[in-house]
Amino acid sequence: MLSKIELRRDCCAKRNSLDAASRDAAADNIRAKLLDLDAVRDAKTWFVYVSSASEVGTHELIRTLLALGYTVAVPRIVSSESMIARQLHAWEDLHLGEFGILAPPPGDSFSGTIDVCICPGVAFTTRGERLGAGGGFYDRYLAAHPPRLAIGLAFECQLVQQLPLELHDRRMDFVITEKRVIRVSP
Repeated sequence: MLSKIELRRDCCAKRNSLDAASRDAAADNIRAKLLDLDAVRDAKTWFVYVSSASEVGTHELIRTLLALGYTVAVPRIVSSESMIARQLHAWEDLHLGEFGILAPPPGDSFSGTIDVCICPGVAFTTRGERLGAGGGFYDRYLAAHPPRLAIGLAFECQLVQQLPLELHDRRMDFVITEKRVIRVSP
């Protein structure tokens, strides 16, 4: 099995090799599959990563959820090991934050229950295992604030057979790619 470092390098290279038009079309397809899931129909509160670089784009998803009147929270890094969810009222409230990623302004953490957490990842398996960027932010957040559903968004090229796992790693309930919806939990 490849190490986490090797997997991150290989999967990021594959993701980065997709041209922008293909990435955008795939992200639109992924967003449509997500919003069409029966499992999220009654969701009122969403915690969604703000995509950057070659990640599956979430900007249009966030705008759509806000326009539909859902409660939307996005991540804000507050220390080298901690991330909070901050409620977003308007797309325009985001500004360039840590790691060059759009982030909400400083303030209190969202205190409500999260129905759906949309998680970024460098690699996923069809068993819902997730390999993040290496900071552990989402693993710690999910452990402290378990959502009703955790959903990973990925391009098909980010799916791998096996990932090195640790005890604190939280499996996704769904992994959605441009080609399929993988339901992991019953």
